[in-house]
Amino acid sequence: MQLYMLGQDTGYIQDETNIGFYIFPDKSCLLIDSGAGGNKAQEYLDLLQEQGLALRAILNTHAHADHCGGNAYLQEQTNCAIYASSLEAFYIQNPFMAPLTLFSAHPPLVLANRYLMPEKSCVSQVVSAGEWHYEGVCFYLIALPGHSLDQLGLLTPDGVAFIGDSLMTDTMVKQFGFVYAVNIEQMLASFQTLLQLKKDTQIIVPGHGEPFRDLSSKIQINQSLVEEITAFILEQLEEGLSRETLLERTIRHFQLPFNSSQYYLIMSTLSAFLSFLMDERMVRSRASNGQILYQRIAKTGFKIFPPVLPND
Repeated sequence: MQLYMLGQDTGYIQDETNIGFYIFPDKSCLLIDSGAGGNKAQEYLDLLQEQGLALRAILNTHAHADHCGGNAYLQEQTNCAIYASSLEAFYIQNPFMAPLTLFSAHPPLVLANRYLMPEKSCVSQVVSAGEWHYEGVCFYLIALPGHSLDQLGLLTPDGVAFIGDSLMTDTMVKQFGFVYAVNIEQMLASFQTLLQLKKDTQIIVPGHGEPFRDLSSKIQINQSLVEEITAFILEQLEEGLSRETLLERTIRHFQLPFNSSQYYLIMSTLSAFLSFLMDERMVRSRASNGQILYQRIAKTGFKIFPPVLPND
């Protein structure tokens, strides 16, 4: 594990979750996300200290445990500030809400694990999309909801954009072949937002995987995956199905890893797709024999998906 510089003052630590950093003139730094937990956070802190860097603050792109799990440890060790958007801050400060949201009630112990419920940390200030002036430096915060409720990206003055989990790399798409989302309409809108990034953006750092420059092609790959999942769901809903039956078919068709946590994560994503398709009046629901069944209304095309155009 090491620090990689991507610009004069911007770099990242390559790990299962990429950890961005920006170095200020006084050798203090801003971290973008904090990883999955205290053990990893200690490694990141050691790396920074080896380079003579002091942790000043953390910006969390979103509140999923693999992105904010190191907050509590780092805040305890350094008294660093933590910044996040409004809804993500709520989950960071109330981590029990993550498994509760997935289960829709008090969750069973199997969901109250470190992969879904990070240790609580204190958000110093809520931030929102637009220019963010911090320690004399002008960053740009990018609204990228869809994967989570209120995800933010960060563009540094070096032209490096940290985009959280708004896009998957080609390798991840081939490996997993599925998305996790809470709002499909917002996810599609975030793809369009990414296309509008300033032309001086030099490199994109996703939450997982290698940094890249070919933004349009990555967006096309991700949108194509959303379209593929949508097509599969609509095909299955030629007959009325319950969410449970649709979930089973989805897991089998996409050969998804399956355990208790994955069950609820995949179910949450399918619920997002169903809501999206019902809002688009392509699917309807009805009560039948003690079940809610979902069924396709009409064989319409995918005009709901905006085109992905080059961003140069």
